[in-house]
Amino acid sequence: MGRGRQSGRRGWCLALDVGIGKLEFGGAQVSTAHVANGAHLLADLHGVARRLLCDAAALEALLIRAAAAAGAQVLFAHFHGFGDGGGVTGVLLLAESHISIHTWPEHSFAAVDIFMCGGALPERALQVIEHGLAAARCVHRSVPRGIADPSHKASQPRLPATDTSSPRCDRAPRSRRVRAVREA
Repeated sequence: MGRGRQSGRRGWCLALDVGIGKLEFGGAQVSTAHVANGAHLLADLHGVARRLLCDAAALEALLIRAAAAAGAQVLFAHFHGFGDGGGVTGVLLLAESHISIHTWPEHSFAAVDIFMCGGALPERALQVIEHGLAAARCVHRSVPRGIADPSHKASQPRLPATDTSSPRCDRAPRSRRVRAVREA
């Protein structure tokens, strides 16, 4: 999967063949569209009908539609229902990262976690999930993730320009930004 090789100018270079392209560190070029940054959305969906939160197969189909809407590639899915009337825990492993959901039907509540890098649009995935679950209220926050190297424009985490959720979805207050410290 990974192998090291000597790079002419900068010492050792690590090349990874990850099935979606070749990524080289230590050189000036990255030969794949997937870079180490993206947006991590955390959403709390309230007022969801109990029947929607108990059906593992329906939730899996919903998250697959959400991934497609975001432009993400599904690699693997695993969903587990906790018995008659119990909640569901599920995850989609994506080429761009993941989408997960955890439901509590007894509280009409679902917690959704969407992390995507590259050109994928996690905000679109959240819109599909929120609409599919017909949430009465959605509170979400977006956390930029990635490489904090100011010399690479491509490595800057994307921040959503606006709240693209429905009027029912409230943006949670942004947490204090932490500056990355590079060791000399």
